[in-house]
Amino acid sequence: METYFAKTLAGLEEALESELKSLGAEEVQVEVRGVSFKADLKTMYRIHLCSRLCIRVLQDLTSFFAKDPDDLYKKAIRYNWKKVIDVDGTFAIGAVSTGEHFPHSKYASLKLKDSIADHFRMKKGRRPDIDVKNPDVQLHLHIRDQQVTIAIDLTGESLHHRGYRPKNARAPLNEILAAGMLTLAGWNSEHDFLDPMCGSGTLLLEAMHMSANVPSQWKRDHFAFMNSMDFSEDLWMELRKETEAQFIRPKVKFQASDLDFAAVLQLKSSLKELPFEVDVEVKTGNFFELTPPEKPMFIIMNPPYGERIQTDGEIEELYIEIGNELKKNYSGSTAWMISSDLQALKRVGLKPAKRIPLKNGQLDCRFVGFNLFRGKRKDQLQKQED
Repeated sequence: METYFAKTLAGLEEALESELKSLGAEEVQVEVRGVSFKADLKTMYRIHLCSRLCIRVLQDLTSFFAKDPDDLYKKAIRYNWKKVIDVDGTFAIGAVSTGEHFPHSKYASLKLKDSIADHFRMKKGRRPDIDVKNPDVQLHLHIRDQQVTIAIDLTGESLHHRGYRPKNARAPLNEILAAGMLTLAGWNSEHDFLDPMCGSGTLLLEAMHMSANVPSQWKRDHFAFMNSMDFSEDLWMELRKETEAQFIRPKVKFQASDLDFAAVLQLKSSLKELPFEVDVEVKTGNFFELTPPEKPMFIIMNPPYGERIQTDGEIEELYIEIGNELKKNYSGSTAWMISSDLQALKRVGLKPAKRIPLKNGQLDCRFVGFNLFRGKRKDQLQKQED
């Protein structure tokens, strides 16, 4: 078993911890913006294929102390680089450094590059090439003060790319954030799903894939670990067959709407790529004009924030209307929404059952859940106590 590090978005570390355990990882430990774990080869493959919350997976190659860039060069040249890089292949290095000993991360990465090149020249008489756009091996150099860690990126293109969108499609909400929101909200496919402000449908698409047991990367055919010398094609194909056998048809109905015609059109195009049958209705329309449901629903939305609406009064009025609509027509349902406008969230006029800090890009947000009780809330709480 090898040791790995799975990166994720801020606020999703514990959710990723639970997901990795469910996928077979061992000795799982939450860290900042990620989770360390141990796994065998097949489990590492499974995490790449199935994880919805992981951005990428790194594997540490070597770690040591270095007092300056020259010392880094001397110690890195001793590593057996032919285990991970083919002399006829290509590599690239990304670097992050903190502390007075390595003030310039680019210079540190240059010294590592020279060290690797000279290692191959001494052993093979020639060296692999650098390719910053599409390398066979992507290395990560992390330096904190004098502690140097060199890791290999086993993923390649970020796992937030699911492959279910048309090329050049707009996706304001990151797929990993959307999957994280659904996980934190407890989406379990027990009630019909509604996203009344769906945009290009990231939340809808992630919810449907979760309900159908379809892996997040089912459309992807290449990962960086496939360039490694120990890659097993047979093991990978065995895993693909196992996961595809678990596809199911979701039992609930999915609904989504948005005022943006172009976004809805893009979503409909994405729905054509689904590998499973699903009861779904998507239309261009206003949340406040939808037909009220006959039974409780799971509602989740990413409404406009202040950054997309020009005046405070306009956004506060929108959030007041959202709260009124939920209270009037969706009693008995559960509703979740994310926003960076904390003042506007207060105008919803509902008492949150949960408030979870998350980031949407660079924006500090709150992900808020509401239980929309039938009748008066205090009467419902009394029934629960009884």
